[in-house]
Amino acid sequence: MDVTANARTIGHVVNGTYTVSNDTGFLPATFSYAESFNLKIDGALSAPSLSERNVIESGFFSGRGSAPSPFTASLVTTAPASLVNQMNSGYAGYLLFVPKTATAVAPAAVSQQAFLSTGLFWSSAAGYEQYGRSVSWTTQGAPIAASSLTPWSPDEFLAHWQSLVGQTLVGAYKESYDLSSQSPYAPLGGGTPLPPALHDNVAILGDVVIRSVTVVPEPSTCLLMGLGLSLMAAACRRGQVG
Repeated sequence: MDVTANARTIGHVVNGTYTVSNDTGFLPATFSYAESFNLKIDGALSAPSLSERNVIESGFFSGRGSAPSPFTASLVTTAPASLVNQMNSGYAGYLLFVPKTATAVAPAAVSQQAFLSTGLFWSSAAGYEQYGRSVSWTTQGAPIAASSLTPWSPDEFLAHWQSLVGQTLVGAYKESYDLSSQSPYAPLGGGTPLPPALHDNVAILGDVVIRSVTVVPEPSTCLLMGLGLSLMAAACRRGQVG
């Protein structure tokens, strides 16, 4: 895929208020890279903010490889080397949702968010630090009843990305570094956490054009163990977006 990075934003806390501003000195840059992932669903995603009013289906796929961007090195300078070496193990996924009120008589369009993502998280003396990179794009599917929503198969997920080939996905790219005095998992404890005293963020934003989506056959040994079953080898497929 081809990326045009056209903006850099800088966020920090000033007098207790988190503010974000554009870096007026940023020079746009273009680069290309590929993402690859297994075409085998590894689980579902949680979206509590959407589940109250919507029926949701989701899935994610383990990543197999991701090349760094021209900005990656500068954004992960404080990360432990052991983590940086694992950075290519990201994931691909999708989130589908439609209002619970949608019926066969009054159907509603399905929101379809597909993404490719990789990231790191580590704690240090400075605070809680994160690096992330993603390509995310949302489209609207055909109107359906909420009861008709079903998860995508791996082939449907692949076909969705193939349908985007050649289009300019405006604002789909984001790569960022984040430092906070508050753990990103704080909201999981319940209640509304106080704003962090320290919060610094640098984000690279841009547009994406997907040039190709291919399936690369790749033999892999998968162990299937069960009562009375012998070990069996299976062929797993790998998808690549470039």
